[in-house]
Amino acid sequence: MEPKSYQMPVASIQALKQQKTLLAQLKKQLTMSYNLLESFSVLPKTDAVTLKVINQNIASLEEQIAFLEQEMLTITQERCKELYTQISSIQGIGDRTTMELIVGTGGGHHFESAKQFSKYIGLAPTYEHSGSSVRKKGHINRHGNPGLRSLLYIASWSAIRFNKSCKDFYERLKARGKPSKVALIAVANKLIRQVFAIMRDNTFYVDGHVSKLKVSP
Repeated sequence: MEPKSYQMPVASIQALKQQKTLLAQLKKQLTMSYNLLESFSVLPKTDAVTLKVINQNIASLEEQIAFLEQEMLTITQERCKELYTQISSIQGIGDRTTMELIVGTGGGHHFESAKQFSKYIGLAPTYEHSGSSVRKKGHINRHGNPGLRSLLYIASWSAIRFNKSCKDFYERLKARGKPSKVALIAVANKLIRQVFAIMRDNTFYVDGHVSKLKVSP
């Protein structure tokens, strides 16, 4: 076995990863504060001071979250400008999803295949084996990045409207009787493959482009 040497992410990616960790914690605190506020609101008599402190805490957390989200977007757009522009050229993938893809994958340059990329996020289908008689696709692999998986699933809603390749793919799946959720997950996986292709080729997405290379199913 000859694993590749680990490469330290560039300074901007390191900063974004730290900010992302902090952002996740702030969002957890915000959810806890909202839950606490709701639990007090159902009491027969609520303490005004308690409610005031909780609401102040919520306002402070929301301000910090908004600041961090904008800071992360600014860093991504300025310091990862080329990659950001390339990924966001894919119809259906917006600003936040583009930023999360760059941060969550460290720039995405260490993936050797689209399948590997998809497995990392948790959108690749698993396979069920039982001896030689049972060989079928199972559910998607959920051991990846749940935040990115959720964002890409949401992105698939726009992709089936504005991304010709994804729209045609979705319509073919629906015509074959696939449930809408299953078809949308497949579209999210297709978006991942589009992202991988433009990162690998260092290019921009061209909607409706068909590769001249034959790709095995």
